[in-house]
Amino acid sequence: MLWMWLVGLIVQGLIFGFAAQHIAESKGYQTGFAWGFWLSWIGLLVVVARPNMVVPVQTENGARLIHLAENMPDTRTKTASEHQWQCICGTKNPSGATVCQSCRQPRNAMERNYEKVRCPHCGAMTRKENRLCFACSQPWAEPERTSIPPVSEVVPPRVDNPTNRLFKACYQDTLSDVIARAKDQCYRYNQLHPNDREGQARLLKSLLGSMGENVMICQPFWCDYGYHLSVGSNFYANHNLVVTDGACVTFGDDVFVGPNCCFTTAEHAIDPGQRRVGMEIAKPITVGSNVWFGAGVTVLAGVTIGDNTVVGAGSVVTRDLPANVVAVGVPCRVLRPITAEDRTRYPMD
Repeated sequence: MLWMWLVGLIVQGLIFGFAAQHIAESKGYQTGFAWGFWLSWIGLLVVVARPNMVVPVQTENGARLIHLAENMPDTRTKTASEHQWQCICGTKNPSGATVCQSCRQPRNAMERNYEKVRCPHCGAMTRKENRLCFACSQPWAEPERTSIPPVSEVVPPRVDNPTNRLFKACYQDTLSDVIARAKDQCYRYNQLHPNDREGQARLLKSLLGSMGENVMICQPFWCDYGYHLSVGSNFYANHNLVVTDGACVTFGDDVFVGPNCCFTTAEHAIDPGQRRVGMEIAKPITVGSNVWFGAGVTVLAGVTIGDNTVVGAGSVVTRDLPANVVAVGVPCRVLRPITAEDRTRYPMD
C-alpha cells in the first residue's frame, strides 16, 4: 500500500540521517543528520514529481508496479472545456448539467449502450427506444415506404391519335388518363427484379399493343401509350429505352436496340401560337427485321427503316433508311451497303 511505502521512505530518511551524522562526527562536522535527512526527502519529492515513476506494491495477487500519478491528487486548475460533457447529439454542456441543454437527453445516455438514430425532422441524434426525439418531440421514425398502389380496374378508353396532321394533344383529360395508366405500368415494370423474366413478360403483355416470343427490354423503360407499340420475336432493347408512341411504332423480328435509344413519333407545331395551345403532329415509325441500333440512337417521327440495316451509335435518324445498309451520323446518312465481305470481316472461333 502507498502509505506503507511513504513510512518506509521516512524510515529511510532517518537511517540516512543517522548515517550521515555518524560520518560527519567522524570528520569533525556537526550537521550530518540534517543533511542526510533532507537529502532523502528531496529524493522523495523528485520521485513524486515524475508522473511516470512506478513503485512496487504488494497486493493479494502478488507484487505489481503502479504509477505514482494514479494515486496522487490532481491539483491542476481545470479549464472550462474540461468541465464540460458532450451529449450524443454533439452538444457540449456544463459539468453540473444533468440533461443536455439542446436535446434534453440525460447525461448518462453517453454511458449506456443505447441504439442511436438521427431525427429526420431536426437532425439531432436521439435514442431509438424513446420513439420521440428529445430535441423537437417529433417521432423520429421515418414514414414507412408505401407499397405500389394496385392498377386501377377502370381502364380508360383507347385513343388513336390522328397521324400526319396537327391535333390538340396537350391539356386533354382523355389523353392524360391514358398516358397516366401507361406510366403507372412502366413504373411497375421498372421496379421488378432485373432477372424476373416472368413478371416482366406479364407486364409487357398488358402494356404493349402486341409482342412476339422471347422479348427482352432492360429496365428502365418508358413509353406514353403502350398499345401503339408493337415488337416482333427475339426483340432485345438495352437499358433506358424511351418510346413516345403517340402514333404506331412497329419493330420487326430480331431487332437489337442499344442503350439510351429514343424513338419519338411526336412533333410539336412550329408556329409558336399553335405550340402554346398544345398542338402536335404524330407520325408513325416502322422498323424492319434484323435491324441493329447502336447506343444513343434517336429515331424521329415518320421514319421507316428497312430490313438488316445497321444504324451507328449516336446517330439521329431524320429520314427513311433503305434495307441492307450501314448508316451513321447526325443527320444519319447511308455510309455503305452490307456485303458478303462483312461475313469475314472478323475472325471466328
